Amino acid sequence: LRRRLRDERGDIYAVQVGCRDSLQPVPSIQFSFEFGCDPAKAEELSDQVLGIIGGFSSSPPKPEDLAVVQQQLLRSNEEQLRDNEIWMSQLINAVRRGEDPGGVLLFPDIVRSLTPGDVLAAAGKYLDLQNRLELFLLPEKG
Repeated sequence: LRRRLRDERGDIYAVQVGCRDSLQPVPSIQFSFEFGCDPAKAEELSDQVLGIIGGFSSSPPKPEDLAVVQQQLLRSNEEQLRDNEIWMSQLINAVRRGEDPGGVLLFPDIVRSLTPGDVLAAAGKYLDLQNRLELFLLPEKG
């Protein structure tokens, strides 16, 4: 998103992508895509974001794009693991899920092993664009 909408077009100021899963009250997964832009372009850019996201379900990412994201994830993980709060959160989540708490140490290996095909399969399984909520935070007219 950043490359296409900020670097190539210059239409957004910043972009943030998030993913979170939950077991309570029912197992679910939530993705968020946030960006700042000229309010006059908000709907047009939202449509473009949906097009980009929808494309993940029909074709795999380019290996070089995946490599950039992998490096970002690894760098972020390395920084987060310096914080005791992140360790505590990861360990609590592992216990709640009945998983091995040592699994938190496997994250770098998992990220490095991801292939474009893995991303395509996950997008097809989890990115349901029909089940979405779009919100626009715009300045007051006046």
